Amino acid sequence: MVGHEHGHGVDDHTPGGISGRGTQEFVADVFGASTEWFANESSSFDAPDFLVGERINLVGSGPIRNMYNPSALGDPNCYSSSIPNTEVHAAAGPGNHWFYLLAEGNNPTNGQPTSPTCNNSSVTGIGIQNAAKVFYNAMLIKTTGSSYLKYRTWTLTAAKNLTPGNCATYNSVKAAWNAVSVPAQSADPTC
Repeated sequence: MVGHEHGHGVDDHTPGGISGRGTQEFVADVFGASTEWFANESSSFDAPDFLVGERINLVGSGPIRNMYNPSALGDPNCYSSSIPNTEVHAAAGPGNHWFYLLAEGNNPTNGQPTSPTCNNSSVTGIGIQNAAKVFYNAMLIKTTGSSYLKYRTWTLTAAKNLTPGNCATYNSVKAAWNAVSVPAQSADPTC
């Protein structure tokens, strides 16, 4: 949870300030999950996973969000036009799902759970460190008009900028957004 709250601070102090239109909690969850993985604690503390708040039992029933299958806790796995008007914690579902798919893919081989996709596609993960790099670099180009649609464009731009001449990361970012039903945007770069 500390990593999550730190994520809100990073969001507030990167261009455009706090993300909006249903994205602010997913932004913070990305930092929480990344912190957990970088700390790499044993199970007696908080072993890396993609569950939010499971150790502090915030509401008395285990995790408050599930990044690999948000619908397991009642949040949407897939983006729809109603997401920007959804309660912000529930609206984190598609973004959390995207980050999991980008980091781990839909069928991880490292012991992490499989993850459904909204379009029945396969997504190859790029690892949590690379996913976090893409995401943070996207935050450095965000504006006050943030949204899931813009995060798609910003993360594709970041992936292209981080790996010039190599489209593998870009293709994984794109596949993960497609897998959570965030549609292509006219501003999306090509690779």
